Amino acid sequence: MPLSGQRRGPLGKRLWRLRSRPIRNGSMNSIRPTGASARPGCATARARLVTPEPEPPCSARPRQSGGLQTGPRPTSLTLCHPIPKTLDAPRRTASHLARGFVISLAVILATCQLSSCGRSPSKPPPQSGVRDLSPSWNPGTSLIAFYRHVPPDSDAALSGIYVADTLTRMKRQVLSGYYTSFDWIPRTDTLVVTDGISIQLLSTTTGVLSPLLQHPANDIELSPSGAHIAFDADRNGRSTIFVYDRATTSLVAPLSDTTVAKYASWSRSDTMLVTIIGTPSRTDIRAFRLDGTLDVPLFPRPPSARGLHCSPVDARIGLAGLGGDGAMRIAILDPNTTSQVWLYTASGGPSWAADGVHFVFSAPSDGGDRLYVGAIDGAPLRPVLQ
Repeated sequence: MPLSGQRRGPLGKRLWRLRSRPIRNGSMNSIRPTGASARPGCATARARLVTPEPEPPCSARPRQSGGLQTGPRPTSLTLCHPIPKTLDAPRRTASHLARGFVISLAVILATCQLSSCGRSPSKPPPQSGVRDLSPSWNPGTSLIAFYRHVPPDSDAALSGIYVADTLTRMKRQVLSGYYTSFDWIPRTDTLVVTDGISIQLLSTTTGVLSPLLQHPANDIELSPSGAHIAFDADRNGRSTIFVYDRATTSLVAPLSDTTVAKYASWSRSDTMLVTIIGTPSRTDIRAFRLDGTLDVPLFPRPPSARGLHCSPVDARIGLAGLGGDGAMRIAILDPNTTSQVWLYTASGGPSWAADGVHFVFSAPSDGGDRLYVGAIDGAPLRPVLQ
């Protein structure tokens, strides 16, 4: 029963029931009624607190099934047992929900990355199908100019002329657009470029174009001094070699009208070139002078070639031709021994370094073409770019 004038709450009910429980092993405080009139259920009875022996701390006591312990005062309660699982359920449920949310978010982000979120799935990777072609090595430097062709479904502005450094293996775009051929003015930052219908000067430092000659042109190559520009173009329905003098601005076609010539390369001087020349009866690799005089054939009936470049230090000639296996390969031809050394698979002719040992060329790779540096002894290839 509640004491007089007091309302028994839930805690009071709990404590009142503890009054009549026997003491078990001294583990609980005892509240005993005193006095003659004291008897269970009496509303006027007074309770006397019996102070028990000092007890060990909660952590050292054996756990009781009730989980409640009374302290020095009847109303001072100590929780010596963990909170029941039923009371902890809301907190555990919230924790599980938060953990599930984090896991779901991580899965969404991972899926987004795998599916290229924010990018059209039909668009190929930026490097897919990129072709690096027509490399030209600046004599005496580590710089290489090349043309990069980017597929039409990518950014067309990325197609154009680039310059790469073989030491840092870094590249930069110099000019956007389509250009069929170009070559360095030796030991300068200027390229002579053609778009097929005119010849211009390009500063690789500023990217500024300057007009030079209004004439169709392909396969440009400058003489060792940079004073002359050789290229092939159509004349009366036949391909022939033209030579432009930068100092006098004169343009000549030294070969006969009855010949067909392509891929002119300077042979270590400003007075002699090597070309693939054909007549009605045969095709040869031959040298000729600026006055049109032909030398003896260097290589009769040469392999089908794509690009031709003379070594800057000796008589060797590098070209890309069809090997015995039917694949396009780099071939090094030596006119002195008439030997032909077939080396690397290629998609274009080589451009020599100043040492006459190394050269740069393009080769098929990963659905496109990449630039590599090779050597006349067949040493392992080294990619130009990272």
